[in-house]
Amino acid sequence: MERRLVAYMKHYEMPNTTVYNEKKPLLFINSGELKRLRIAKRLKDGTLVFDAVQPLIAYVLENNIQLLIVDPFAETHPAGENSNEDIVTVAAMFRQVAQKGNCAVILVHHSRKPEKSAGQGGGGGDMNLSRGASSLLGVARSVWTLTNITEKEAATFNIPENERHLYVVFEQAKANMAAPGSNKKYFKRNSVTLRLAPDDIDGEKVGILEPVELDEVQSSKMTSRETKLLQIIKETTLELKADTNGIVIIPRINIKEKFDHYLDHEPGKDKLPTPHTKRDALRKGLLSLKAKGVIKDFNPTEIHFAVTPQPHETPHSATWDGAEHPTDTTTPYKGCGDVGVDILI
Repeated sequence: MERRLVAYMKHYEMPNTTVYNEKKPLLFINSGELKRLRIAKRLKDGTLVFDAVQPLIAYVLENNIQLLIVDPFAETHPAGENSNEDIVTVAAMFRQVAQKGNCAVILVHHSRKPEKSAGQGGGGGDMNLSRGASSLLGVARSVWTLTNITEKEAATFNIPENERHLYVVFEQAKANMAAPGSNKKYFKRNSVTLRLAPDDIDGEKVGILEPVELDEVQSSKMTSRETKLLQIIKETTLELKADTNGIVIIPRINIKEKFDHYLDHEPGKDKLPTPHTKRDALRKGLLSLKAKGVIKDFNPTEIHFAVTPQPHETPHSATWDGAEHPTDTTTPYKGCGDVGVDILI
């Protein structure tokens, strides 16, 4: 824990007075190795007793502690993790510490394995991600989740798949005393090298999290694959007619065949991609284009390419990509402006 603290102080150039001022500590750390915080113990008859609550409150008041972080909550008591009756009693004791100690209390709790199937919840921003008894959530004033970013989020912010594991999102899941809202905060895993001895040339790498503003990432910037995929889609629309709503329906197989051919001859690739790899590349490409606002949606069989009408001097032609293309005289458009892909699920 001390190494982690030093790593953060080094990374953010924090002075020693941040944690120690006027010969008085401002930050108290207890790893639990020498003395564990056990707010409750169970007697032989099964009764839970809370002898440590009052001493903890006294310690908080004596040292003017404004924020108490307990990590992990599960190691501070012997209660059954799935027992709503036990957990609500233990959690209420920490609420008593907050009230009588006049401090905020954060309980760090483990999560269950999230559901992979759609609509099952269990992801970031879902307080039911919490493992064990749900009564813990009832006691809490606010609940936040810390999870890895999803594949969809990575595509939204143009984060390569091989870097997605570096990013996490801190997201509000419950707020009793505030207006509802996502309040997402993104962080990136980084490491700081500490040299703890004069002869320690290589040093020791310690992991930290640093906040990032993913909204500032140029999500509109496309990879070479995405650029090629969009080019294939646009070229394919020239062979088809738009309906009265300005939608060009493209069989997905037509795009797949051309995109597969590109992947087979992709520059810088020494190994031929497998059929599974190519299917996955197409799906991720469409997902990324959708996140960038180029594609509204997609399904396994069709791509619906939307052409937005805009005034144009030539009644039966349209211009995009710097070239003029003929349009069908029956199409009630004077030209084609912005283009996008609308895919129906």
